[in-house]
Amino acid sequence: MQPGYFCYFGIGTTLRNLFTKFSYTPLENSIIELGVNIDGLPISKSVKSTFYPILCNIKSIEIFKTHILLIGLYHGADKPMDSNDLLQEFVEESISLYNNGIILNGIICKIRIVMLTCDLPAKSYVLKTKGHMGYFSCSKCKQEGDHVERVLCFPETSFIKRTDDDFRRQTQSEHHIGCSILTKLPQFNMIRDAPLDYMHLICLGVVKRILAGKKHGLIFGKPPYKLPSRDINNISERLKIMSKFIPMEFSRKTRPITECRLYKASEFRFFLLYAAPVVLRGIVKKAIYNNILTLHLATSILISREFHCHSDYLKYANDLMLHFVQTSLKLYGADFVAHNVHCLLHIADDVKYFGELDNFSAFPYENYMQKLKNILRKHHKPLQQVIRRSMETEFLNSMGNIGSNEITPYCTQEHFDGPTIIGCNKQFKAIKLSNCTIKLNRADSVVQLKTMEIVRVFNICTTEDDIKIVGKEFIDKQELYLQPCSSSIFHIYECQQLKPTFSSWSINEINHKVVLLPHKNGFAAFPMLH
Repeated sequence: MQPGYFCYFGIGTTLRNLFTKFSYTPLENSIIELGVNIDGLPISKSVKSTFYPILCNIKSIEIFKTHILLIGLYHGADKPMDSNDLLQEFVEESISLYNNGIILNGIICKIRIVMLTCDLPAKSYVLKTKGHMGYFSCSKCKQEGDHVERVLCFPETSFIKRTDDDFRRQTQSEHHIGCSILTKLPQFNMIRDAPLDYMHLICLGVVKRILAGKKHGLIFGKPPYKLPSRDINNISERLKIMSKFIPMEFSRKTRPITECRLYKASEFRFFLLYAAPVVLRGIVKKAIYNNILTLHLATSILISREFHCHSDYLKYANDLMLHFVQTSLKLYGADFVAHNVHCLLHIADDVKYFGELDNFSAFPYENYMQKLKNILRKHHKPLQQVIRRSMETEFLNSMGNIGSNEITPYCTQEHFDGPTIIGCNKQFKAIKLSNCTIKLNRADSVVQLKTMEIVRVFNICTTEDDIKIVGKEFIDKQELYLQPCSSSIFHIYECQQLKPTFSSWSINEINHKVVLLPHKNGFAAFPMLH
């Protein structure tokens, strides 16, 4: 496949291996829904060597949702000359598996592609549309861009949405550079089923632009947007103190803000969702701070399992995104509203159809691609190396996790010196819940109950019929911010003092884990959203 080589592993073969390995039997005549990701992965900085994998994950079976499947892999000095060549076998097999079905552990199922998750360059490559620097490049609407200060921007906030029919008939010819083979996929909506990925759009796009933009960035921009060195050092100092309070679910600790050009997407996500309201307070101008709070709150709603599914909150998040864009126009000028900023106006529509942001983000695929890169033992013949590894019995174990088979909740690290309750049999330092782990250390010991109390856990006790947490609740919860709305509506608080006495609660009363960050003389408490 010019200018490199391509190996197709196949959807059917990969699924049969997966279902056999884990002895999973699907429901009779069920439709297995797959999400797809296509993106480039540079193998080396010293030579031109790139992987272009076709990745899938199963969206309709809960235990497989985090398991990434390698369907096809291209390697060459550059990406394939024609994306239709890369996708031809994949599309043909998808059509066959939808029409004829597949037998998985003796059960006939159909396969349907329901989602294409890509960053903007990869999306325009496979859909054969104008890149993000094109005047009619938006994949969701027909708005024409404009060059301002040598930046292609989209300052208009009113637009006409694209439809699947518009795309297939190419009614706006300026948007297309060819005909994508993906139009042949059964029941695939070319607009709706290609959602915006918040990892690239918000984290690596908008948040990075706010911090590290060459003109408007708070850290590396130009006056009057760039902060004084004294304020930048104050932010870095706050982040340094904060690093000791990062829960174990986060793979990275906070770094100095002067390194924000090197931040990974997960670091920008943490900064926006948790750190920004704390470390920027009292340092940046009030108008800019409130603007960042607007983006923080809108993203928090869209990523929250609790709030995204309520139509009123979803509309509010969409209104907040609109307000962020309109306010940015006033604060920074039209050249701030580049493609990524404009697309914030569309992302709530994707949440409405696909669920919270993490349901259609590129984070799992990006994690897999790094594991794919790490299995290479040398730079010579990388495609052949991956093919050989894929034939080894350890391949599925090393490349992905189906998830723990252990039944949660369960306790670990027994100890004997904590505050106890009547009827306590054993004491533990940690408990694994379905979506988080509670420990007795500083960073992992804070939870919010279903009755909204925030509790610091000092011990975990088992009784004959229950598991209980022993702790102290914060007694002086206050609003962390009042604009754009009261933070307590979304369970975000400022709190200081703990009750002097211990109480106990069943673990069934826990609503979610809390990210508790130092703030002024107390703490800022955020629900852990992912």
